[in-house]
Amino acid sequence: MAKDSEQDDINIVEEDDGVSSRIDKLKKELEICGKEKEEYLKGWQRAKADFINAEREANGRSATKVYFTESDLLKEFLSLADSFETALKREDAPGQWLAGMKNMYELLLQAFALYKVTKISTRGEKFDPRYHEAVATIEADDEEKDDSIIEEIQTGYVRDNEILRPAKVKVAKFKNRGQN
Repeated sequence: MAKDSEQDDINIVEEDDGVSSRIDKLKKELEICGKEKEEYLKGWQRAKADFINAEREANGRSATKVYFTESDLLKEFLSLADSFETALKREDAPGQWLAGMKNMYELLLQAFALYKVTKISTRGEKFDPRYHEAVATIEADDEEKDDSIIEEIQTGYVRDNEILRPAKVKVAKFKNRGQN
């Protein structure tokens, strides 16, 4: 019986060797699958990141295109604002007509405000070529008034930091009396 017992042990060992080699083979396959999974996951993550970046870039281009299209359209309405300003300066206009024009002008300015369009400040300002266009110069006797805006000829408008139209102004220039 001892011999049978040894043979059973041998058979068990032989069976273990078959199972053991099969387990080793499966472990290697599992390791290969794990590596492939990592490669596929990294590839998918890169593809997803590329897609998100492309989508973000396309949205940015689209938003920029919309912004500049809006700005172009808003520029077309600046002459309408000029017409309202001219009409509101009429002293001989009937009261109701003037009130109606003022209301329409205010509505236009409210629409401008929705798009962050504001008037360029000129009153008491120094001439700044980024925001002002000098259409005339007026001689000034006081050196402190040099490069000061004397009069606004046409209102200028800005949207965010984009100049839609510079303000047309008359600028004071100091003339040094000591020079000939």
